[in-house]
Amino acid sequence: MQVSKECSLYRALCWTRNAYTTRKCLFKASPVVPINQIGERRKIRSFSVQTHMPVLIAGAGPVGTLSALILSRMGVKSILVERSSSGGDRASVTSPNGNAVPPHPRAHVLHTRSMEILRQLGLEMSVWNKVPPCHHWQCFRYCTSLTGETLAKIDHFKTDDFAVLRNASPCRVSQFSQPLLESILSEELQKENYEKGNCTVLHNHSFKSLRECGSGLIVTVSNNTKAGDVSNIKCSH
Repeated sequence: MQVSKECSLYRALCWTRNAYTTRKCLFKASPVVPINQIGERRKIRSFSVQTHMPVLIAGAGPVGTLSALILSRMGVKSILVERSSSGGDRASVTSPNGNAVPPHPRAHVLHTRSMEILRQLGLEMSVWNKVPPCHHWQCFRYCTSLTGETLAKIDHFKTDDFAVLRNASPCRVSQFSQPLLESILSEELQKENYEKGNCTVLHNHSFKSLRECGSGLIVTVSNNTKAGDVSNIKCSH
């Protein structure tokens, strides 16, 4: 499904693609420069990516993975750097069903605009098929403790703001766990990469720093599995 041209994110990414088209000629192909923490050259494992990438994204959480997915559908190559082994810090503990999940709570609400973007990507129903029943999450409760006395309860579906949103968009607010959203986006990005190969994902790598270089950037990333394994990557954004 094509991303709507009325989408503000679409326009922003169009600007990114146009900027890359006009700037890519400013960079000459050169090997990745390996360095360690004190600046000395050393041999490291080379990345199986282009020396120069139009876009580098730090973090494979919902925003990072979604950005890589949209860029890929627009034909813009990117590299996604993620410090964990699976993306979005999901691989922290193992749930009873065998899935790797974080040990602490994450975000759990997808607002109308977020659902609109997922709808444009053809992923809205993938989310809604797993959303808990509405009566489980439509109210906010203010309590003395998790099992204590309820001091107040607000039904957000009955507020004026929610009525405006409901009439302004075909999409609705949803309650959806961030780890579940990350899994859906990650699987979709894998499918996209299988077909187009526009995004290179580097797990177990951390963003360290960036510096300007002409009309682009040089980003330093480190391999978390090898001490001192640090590399520089040229990118436009």
